[in-house]
Amino acid sequence: MMFYVYEHTRNDTNAVFYVGKGKGIRAYTNRDRNEHWHNIVNKAGFTARIVAKDLDEELAYLCEEERIDQLTRLGVKLANICPGGRGIGSGEKHPMYGKPNPYKGIKRPKVAIKVSGENIVTGKQI
Repeated sequence: MMFYVYEHTRNDTNAVFYVGKGKGIRAYTNRDRNEHWHNIVNKAGFTARIVAKDLDEELAYLCEEERIDQLTRLGVKLANICPGGRGIGSGEKHPMYGKPNPYKGIKRPKVAIKVSGENIVTGKQI
């Protein structure tokens, strides 16, 4: 599966607040997000927008890093913790590959969020 780069915008102002790299449904999920991201989304909701698709992982990291740099130079305050391009990888590149999930059996708190956008897998509006 190929990768993509996405942006999250606030539903109240349409301002970009997060840039990420993903595949599958990553752009549309609230899993594995930082506290700042959750604070924004709990207040305003978010819309996901794909800015580049059909990329290999290396090019996706580069594109993510460039977009974060561009927005930062324009003075946009992002919820990203790092400047992009430094993800931990996926599949065999992930440090937990082949290891048991240390969080198995631990329930995550439910977070109510407002999501809108187009699911790139199904092409339907969400």
